[in-house]
This record gives sequence, C-alpha cells and structure tokens, in this order.
Amino acid sequence: MGKWWFLAAGVFTTAMLKFAFAPPAAFVGGLPLWGAILLTIAGMMTTVGIVVVGGIPLRNRIVAWQRKRNKRRFTRRNRMIVKIWSRFGIWGIAFLTPILFSPPIGSILAVSLGAPRRAILLSMFVSACFWAVVMCLAIYWLNIDLRRLNPFS
Repeated sequence: MGKWWFLAAGVFTTAMLKFAFAPPAAFVGGLPLWGAILLTIAGMMTTVGIVVVGGIPLRNRIVAWQRKRNKRRFTRRNRMIVKIWSRFGIWGIAFLTPILFSPPIGSILAVSLGAPRRAILLSMFVSACFWAVVMCLAIYWLNIDLRRLNPFS
C-alpha cells in the first residue's frame, strides 16, 4: 500500500509539471489504466486551477520581469504562440498545452492572453481528458515496452 501512494503522488506531480511524462510513469510504475488517466487529468487541472486563480498577479509579475530584463518581444516562439492564438483562440492553446507546452506554461499563456477563467478551465479540462485517454490507451493497449527503459528496475 505504501508504494502505491508514492507512485500516485509521483504521477500526479509529474502531470502537474509535464503532462506527457505522466502516462509513461504510471505504466512503468504499474498503475491501472483508469488510475493513470484520472491522476494525469487531476494533475494538469490542479496546475491550471492554481494558475487561473492566481493568474492576474502572476501575469503582472511576468510582465514586470520581462520589462526589467528588456527581453526581445518578437521571438520565433512568441510569433508561433500569437499565430495559434489568433487562429484557434483558447482552444488551440489548450489543445497544444499537454503535448507542446507544459500545464504551467499553457495556463500562464491563456491567462496572459486574456481568456476568461471559465473558458480556460473548460478548454483545458477537455484537452486534459482527450490527451490523457489517448496517451494512456496508446501506452497501455499497444503495450509499448517502457519497462526496459526504467533505470531503477
């Protein structure tokens, strides 16, 4: 029982920080499919909730930090983000958050681009559910052998 709690906490924390690494971690650890899906969704949505609730103060700090650093504003990455936002809106950012960005970065982008809180929460939840199911099913049902890559076994 003790190992399961550590494993669940690890998968949850991994999903909070980098969504794409959580399903492989759950598989390697031996969690059931439903547990991997639920923990992955819960981890991402916890991060999204924290960022959305504290979003405006966080946004103000980031803007002040960028101005202080005199960061170049039109980088290749910034142009890509603006292009996604202008074409697809919050749904584009939410769809790409689990695979391209990480949950903290995607949430900060959504807040800083001015999306409403409800829209951020809904779109991120739909995206988390979709990608958690797709990634976990791909790993569990296709039986991708990740266990041989585990350096701790």
